[in-house]
Amino acid sequence: GTGLVRVARTPAIAEIIKGYAPGLEVEETDVAGPPTSCDLRGAGWVEAAVLLAAARGADGPVEVVAPDGGRAEAVVNSDGSLAVAVRAGRPLDETVLRSYCTGAAHMALSWVTSESLSVDEAGAVHDLTVRSFGIVGAAAMPPVEVTVEPDDREPVNGSDAVFAAVAAAVWIDRGLPPTCPPDETRQFSSGAGPTEKGRDTRWERRRRRRWPHQRGLSRSGPAGRPRRHRT
Repeated sequence: GTGLVRVARTPAIAEIIKGYAPGLEVEETDVAGPPTSCDLRGAGWVEAAVLLAAARGADGPVEVVAPDGGRAEAVVNSDGSLAVAVRAGRPLDETVLRSYCTGAAHMALSWVTSESLSVDEAGAVHDLTVRSFGIVGAAAMPPVEVTVEPDDREPVNGSDAVFAAVAAAVWIDRGLPPTCPPDETRQFSSGAGPTEKGRDTRWERRRRRRWPHQRGLSRSGPAGRPRRHRT
């Protein structure tokens, strides 16, 4: 588990990564773009866990142990579905734990396969709509089977370990592409909205059926008043 990790310069990021993976050397670089923070979910150690899992090989489920002791295993089945096993102490509410783990699996899949921010050469973000992020839509989300394993410890966070394990499993299953998301998938995986290639006409037709009063609405009328025109 040795190697070099280059990350955007972020306070405390090197300590977090080396605390989880002492064999990794961290090199911080100045990158144009939005601010970065270690306050985000799993920042630093999740990336380290994914790299270590990939280095160990692609045979069998991917196991990750989070810094707080939560454990998770994840595997991508031949049909594309996800199987997750989690150990997080005695569950306070097993239904809630399953829900959190399913959400973490969705976050991990989107992170590896489709999510991105569009920035210009100066690093400025030009689109912050949820639709522009490339989040995997409900229709494109594969089934997720969550198994809560018995554990007599005090309750700990289990979903963060699931997030890391699923991210690693999906990345390995996709052949370890050098960029996440891969360049060829930088579009809306759900096909439900505008893409870099232009507006999705099915989305536009659906919008017009649901909100006919907004058809042809513009802001180019006198004194900034909406002006309607026929479409």
